[in-house]
Amino acid sequence: MLKIKRNIFVLILLSLKVCTVSGQVKKILFIGNSITYFNNMPQVFRDIANEKGDSVDLTMYAPGSTGFQHHVIDNNVYSLLRNKVWDVVVLQPGSNESPAYSQPRDLTLLQGRKMIDSVLHYSPCARVMFYEISYGVVGTSPQNIVTYNNVMDQIRLTSEYLSDSTGFSFAPGGECLRHVWNKNPALLLWGSAGDIHPNVRGSYLVSCAFYASIFHKPSFGSTVLNGNSLQDAQYYQHVSDSIVLNHSALWRIDTSWHRAKFNAVLNGQTLDVTNTSIAADSIRWFLNTDFSGTNNQIQISNLPEGSHELTQVAYFGTCSDTLSKVIQVTALGLTDEYRITIQWYPNPAQKTIFINQENVTVRIYSMTGDLLIEEENKQIVSLEVLSKGIYILELESAGSVKLLNRLIKE
Repeated sequence: MLKIKRNIFVLILLSLKVCTVSGQVKKILFIGNSITYFNNMPQVFRDIANEKGDSVDLTMYAPGSTGFQHHVIDNNVYSLLRNKVWDVVVLQPGSNESPAYSQPRDLTLLQGRKMIDSVLHYSPCARVMFYEISYGVVGTSPQNIVTYNNVMDQIRLTSEYLSDSTGFSFAPGGECLRHVWNKNPALLLWGSAGDIHPNVRGSYLVSCAFYASIFHKPSFGSTVLNGNSLQDAQYYQHVSDSIVLNHSALWRIDTSWHRAKFNAVLNGQTLDVTNTSIAADSIRWFLNTDFSGTNNQIQISNLPEGSHELTQVAYFGTCSDTLSKVIQVTALGLTDEYRITIQWYPNPAQKTIFINQENVTVRIYSMTGDLLIEEENKQIVSLEVLSKGIYILELESAGSVKLLNRLIKE
């Protein structure tokens, strides 16, 4: 049986402040070619992000028929890299560089490294993300399908090679189009047979994939449609979210904006805090505005009821990252739901629910307390094994925050 204590002290994370070198607005630069700019793909990504509350300052440089071999000697590229302190720089290899047709992968890597060196010179805390493109198709025969997938295998190998060689990640736009087209080869995702450029359907898939890849959140629920029907857009959102968020390690995606990381657990009125940042040179802690130490573990006793802001500043060479959690200490009785920033949707649900945070354990119980589903660190949870009915949903964060709610499966 699921046992619930009626009066407990709980730690509530009321908000998670995203504080990086460049502040709240993410300055993001796309460098590519016509595959990038067709159907305003970066702008649609930006609009999805802005609608979701993730502000983006977008710049795109994408002259047609270009690739790394052109960008690496283009003064306009280096002028852009000097122009701002970027949070993310997206690099798209050329159409035939991606499957290693026009030049070997090690040469593409060499050209990419030169651009990355300039990115990090002017924006030392920036993240670089490679764009895994999709190749076009020439038909729907069995041989056409085999040929397309063979080319996509080569493009994925290039993306993996670039990521593994540089320590950065790639957005699996090509994998998203591959998934949809293999399920329904009659659904054209490009301008026409033999055209490598995505149409509005294909570009929308890529926009959603970039949102999930960069912000590590589902695009599902966005009303930015860019010419797609709402039903189609929701399908493309779901595909991209599932591919990116459920398999982030395949794309070498670090699932947090923050290099600063910590766990906070409240026992009574004593807060135990542990640094979980990897390779930080040093740590500084602040409770509200008071300096609280530099150790990897600290304990703060006799916290009064009310809200407190715990801040970690982690230093990594010339970069620093600040992560703050607003903590409320209060004695609560259990109601239908705690007001807490772990959010999930939709409810009622049919096949899937989405979680808005990382590092959350999801448990679904029957109304008699039997555990039916348990998933860790997944932002998309399948409900396929459940029959229609009412269930108890428990969400538990790394900070021992629990949310209990009623889930309706339709």
